[in-house]
Amino acid sequence: MSKMIEAMTKQIVRNEILEILAQAGNAGAGKKLIKMALLREHQNLEAADTLIDESLNYLIMKKLIIKKEYENRRLGIRN
Repeated sequence: MSKMIEAMTKQIVRNEILEILAQAGNAGAGKKLIKMALLREHQNLEAADTLIDESLNYLIMKKLIIKKEYENRRLGIRN
């Protein structure tokens, strides 16, 4: 039963991430924004960083989302 709950939690998080990215449109959304949006909706989400990382990597692997690296040395911004 525990594995089934864990699998459903992962699926819910993946769906939420896809919805957040769909709302963000072409501008996209960073990991911090995704994390804050998920925590706002699901305050009881445990191990949020690990679960979000795993879910993002899974969605990238399945080619449902694209990860773009960016950097601005002048402003000190690095993804």
